Amino acid sequence: MVCLVFVDHTYAMRDNWTGYTQVTDLLGKLTHADQYLTSTAQLAFHGYISRSFQFRAMGLVGLDSAHFLTHEDVGEDKDGDGLIIISEGSGAPAPDQNPNYDFRVDPVGRRLRAEPALFWGLSGTLSLSF
Repeated sequence: MVCLVFVDHTYAMRDNWTGYTQVTDLLGKLTHADQYLTSTAQLAFHGYISRSFQFRAMGLVGLDSAHFLTHEDVGEDKDGDGLIIISEGSGAPAPDQNPNYDFRVDPVGRRLRAEPALFWGLSGTLSLSF
């Protein structure tokens, strides 16, 4: 019998990253996601009962840490007057506003957040060779 153990850690660390998240399809646009950690571990057994009969069993467990899915900055002061002019959905020109900023989901208090998620799976096979 053989026992295999695999451990994998993925740390999604992207500064100023806008891309595909869990809410992209819902909102119809790419969103800015915070940094988060995905960690998984696998344990597998492979054994021979006889020369022609073998089995395999595998288990997986993982964790995604909590992170915000919408987190765009409102913009930057381009003309140096100390103000950031935003359109607030009116359609008025707003040269200081970040074009990816959405006043419905990006301000503090309205951001969409992915809660911590624990995921797991089990699989197995039996095989007969002749």
